[in-house]
Amino acid sequence: MTPKRMLIFGATGRVGAHLAVFAREAGWLVVAAARDSARVVTADEALVCDVLSPDATVEAVTQARPDVVVSTLGGRGDLAVDDLGLRHVADACLAAGARRLIAVTSLGCGGSRRHASPRLLAAIGEVLVAKTRAEDHIMAKDLDWTLVRPGGLVEAEPSDGAVLVDDETAHGLISCADLAGLLPRLPGLSPPSTPVLGTMRKCGALTLPWRESSGLRFRSPTLETTAQRSIAAFRRASACGSAREDARHAGSIAFAAFWQTAC
Repeated sequence: MTPKRMLIFGATGRVGAHLAVFAREAGWLVVAAARDSARVVTADEALVCDVLSPDATVEAVTQARPDVVVSTLGGRGDLAVDDLGLRHVADACLAAGARRLIAVTSLGCGGSRRHASPRLLAAIGEVLVAKTRAEDHIMAKDLDWTLVRPGGLVEAEPSDGAVLVDDETAHGLISCADLAGLLPRLPGLSPPSTPVLGTMRKCGALTLPWRESSGLRFRSPTLETTAQRSIAAFRRASACGSAREDARHAGSIAFAAFWQTAC
């Protein structure tokens, strides 16, 4: 049987690289679209594509012939990629006849923004606005779309506690590996033997042990120390009015730690 094809935009990132591994294990043929194809190490095929170019994005989707397109774009502070890049992916799906699109955005986008704290919005508010514009663009298209809005992303070992939630008030952390492991189980992606995780079109994602704990809980002392330092960095930045710029340099653990305390 010819395997189904999954095209991943953002396959060199922290979530996308994990997703390529999990998808291949589930029987997908994975095609990665990236600006630098030499950085693609976990996919079956690689295409060179800059999502800021509409024509290049259409060409990538056309060449990939995907049954599903997944976007894990973002995470590097480039607002153009968060907004225009994802919009170009949606437009390319329509142009190339690829109707199934899954886009990973962020908690705090769309309707969930009203549940975010002022400190969180001060830190990454511009990113959330950019991602929300892209979400609105996707929802206006004739696509079979799903938006996944994870909580704060951390680097940690996979767990068995990751869930999708249909609740805009749900806040928490989720590891990049856990998030990637959830995506192949969304409707239309999972093989018949795999449980499908609901039929939600807009959903959050978090890891329950972290969500249900009081305060911060991490799976290693090193991770906890890094997070606590990052919290301090965010507080200093917030005091001097440069939270977002400091966040850009603090990295993913800083975002996760700040999210847990700010929300």
